[in-house]
Amino acid sequence: MASKSFALQLASATAPAEKYFRFSPSALPYCGVSRLWHQVYKGSKKKVMEEDRFDGDFYREVGIAVHKVLQKWLARLNVIFGYWRCRRAVEALTRPFPSKRTSCKNLALVGPSMPPKGNCPECHGDYEYVEMKVSYPATNFEGFVDGLVQPPQFGLAEDEFLVLEGKTTQTNKLNDLKAPGGLSRAYMLQGVVYAHLLAEMGYKIKGVLYLFVPRDKPKQVTPIWHGGIPKFAANTFANIMREYEETTVSLDTREYDRVTGSCRKIEDAAYCPFRSNCFNPAGRDLFVKLHTQAFGAAPKSLPVFP
Repeated sequence: MASKSFALQLASATAPAEKYFRFSPSALPYCGVSRLWHQVYKGSKKKVMEEDRFDGDFYREVGIAVHKVLQKWLARLNVIFGYWRCRRAVEALTRPFPSKRTSCKNLALVGPSMPPKGNCPECHGDYEYVEMKVSYPATNFEGFVDGLVQPPQFGLAEDEFLVLEGKTTQTNKLNDLKAPGGLSRAYMLQGVVYAHLLAEMGYKIKGVLYLFVPRDKPKQVTPIWHGGIPKFAANTFANIMREYEETTVSLDTREYDRVTGSCRKIEDAAYCPFRSNCFNPAGRDLFVKLHTQAFGAAPKSLPVFP
């Protein structure tokens, strides 16, 4: 009975955690209202605190681990392109008590290239994948792409790539994902924007390869290919930047009536730290209060809340 009680305590454990607005491909779709909330909290010196949960932390950390496993095995298949660094040197930085085997200090980056043929020249250990940074210089928009891949089945030329988007899921959701229109708007936007930014950097991108790895049965990894860079990719990115600029202008004028949210129902805002504000009528009063504290005056008009 005691063990069940302890297990229940662990499974239902929560803790306060500070949250932030992120302007990144992985955080799309862009939400101007979320950015406004971030600014008024920051200006009023209030922290955005939200309840972190045991299960939420579990899925987040599992997702990070799955990305590393995908990159490791795609490297063993010699199909992933990017930067590389000595695995032992990275472990020496992250382990509080590194062993002699992990005492390498060679943190030099190798690449961008396909997996290096040899090992680290200092310790002879393996290399591990380092995610490539992509950004848009005019803003603080930046992210790290899961990988650029060249699976032989796609008949790509030596300088052509697919953008890799690794996602975790459950086996009972695979059929829905594979169905026409099964990819969510968020997944589509993230892949398309990474593809667009990499193409702007000079890479020949021929599509986005989504790899869905079921947490319960990882061998049922399911690929979904989104061919080519869609013609709407440039327009999609331009629209995101236009919305971002409109929010920037509104912060100067204090007129927010042209700033809209990206969610229509609270389920759309599952990972947004401000969802309880937007979907609560009292959130309007809170916005005015925090705005007045942050900027010394009430807003001239309110954003378009859901």
